[in-house]
Amino acid sequence: SPRETAPTLTIWVNRGLELLWLMIVVLVPLAFVSREYMVSEAAIAHLEIPKIAVLRTLAGLIAVLWLIEWGDDGSDFRRYALVETMVRVQPRGVISQVV
Repeated sequence: SPRETAPTLTIWVNRGLELLWLMIVVLVPLAFVSREYMVSEAAIAHLEIPKIAVLRTLAGLIAVLWLIEWGDDGSDFRRYALVETMVRVQPRGVISQVV
């Protein structure tokens, strides 16, 4: 049942978040490419750009896990409220109200 899987999902999401935080701490300082790999006006682009790419990628994964955690927090209220909102906001209803 969904209520039984929620604690298991929460545990795995928390483990994933912890792993991603640790990866940020370890991988961002280590990320670089050789000077010949990219051409840029910035003298330290071979250091900055890979760090930014790693940081943004891992931050995006953290955001996805947070959304999963938020969406499946075990409360039925949020799910039903979201479904109600989606039912009320239908394109036909919005268009007919405007026209």
